[in-house]
Amino acid sequence: MKDNFIPSLGFVFRHECEYEPGHYGDLNFVRTENVPGDDGGLTKWGIDAADHPGVDIAALTQEQATAIYHDGEWTTCMCEALPDGVDTAVFDEAVNTGCKESALLLQHAINLNGYKLDLDGSIGLKTVAAALAICSLSRWNLLKPLIGLRRLHYQLIAARNPHDRQFLAGWLNRVDDLERFISGLAPVDNAAGVKA
Repeated sequence: MKDNFIPSLGFVFRHECEYEPGHYGDLNFVRTENVPGDDGGLTKWGIDAADHPGVDIAALTQEQATAIYHDGEWTTCMCEALPDGVDTAVFDEAVNTGCKESALLLQHAINLNGYKLDLDGSIGLKTVAAALAICSLSRWNLLKPLIGLRRLHYQLIAARNPHDRQFLAGWLNRVDDLERFISGLAPVDNAAGVKA
């Protein structure tokens, strides 16, 4: 597995897990949840019953959740091939709103950099090649528009669906945290020695 999968998964767990009282952040005390207004239903480790009908959510282990995320969102979105930081952003968005929406946001961000990719909601070799080219000098050439589009996406969801407005502040806080997380994750990758 690519080195970024485990730290990226840690970021996802930080935002997706519900903990027993008094044990916030301790993965040994993750519990199931069923948030009113969340269509996913019973959820543990961020894995919900609505999207995973064959999974025993209440008995789900960290190892099982890790495999589901790796074989699902991480692999489907070709995160292994994406630039450092972009992989984390795409993976986290896929977990939060689905692989197709994450791919569409990435493709749109790429097109804001002068490309003309088809917005098909599927990350393939053309999308990966464009992402790598854009990030060759700095990952932030792609990450800034990608993160901006994600904020806009959440604002539009809340504007269209009044019952989702309760989640908007949390979604935007998650994007802010993602930006900080990626800033610490991305290595120095240009001649000037500036974090990209």
